[in-house]
Amino acid sequence: MAADERASHLRYIKARHAGEFALRALDEQAASTFSHSFASDAERYAWVLGQTKQMFAGKPYLVALKKQRMYFALAAAAFGLSIETLTNGARVKLVTEARQKIICFVFLMTETDWRTLGKMFNRNSSTIHYAYRKYADEITPLLGDAVVRRVPKKTVR
Repeated sequence: MAADERASHLRYIKARHAGEFALRALDEQAASTFSHSFASDAERYAWVLGQTKQMFAGKPYLVALKKQRMYFALAAAAFGLSIETLTNGARVKLVTEARQKIICFVFLMTETDWRTLGKMFNRNSSTIHYAYRKYADEITPLLGDAVVRRVPKKTVR
């Protein structure tokens, strides 16, 4: 390997480790005890959007990271749940509803497809689609112009 290739590879490895460190910090924040108390889901989503704006401001290396992972970690923290709780097979009503809302939120805020989100949440793509259909009408008006993805409704003939 030439010296230029080796230097380029080392810069790539360092950037990758910096990104993984930032994601690990987000996971730890979500797993820790959360001090905020939200009266509604609208306040939760507004807090997550505010946090992501602060994270992206002045830190261009964070933009290269997977945004869906950041939204996932922050939304988990906003709901007061850890990422492990959201990705395991728990069927407790509180956890299931929070998971479905977070799935819909992450889907609306990113360009991620069903299958990729399913892998992230340890679910299949039909579960992701179900969560989107269940909560999209509720979450989309709360997010307003911040929504990245606009999925047209299917019309029944």
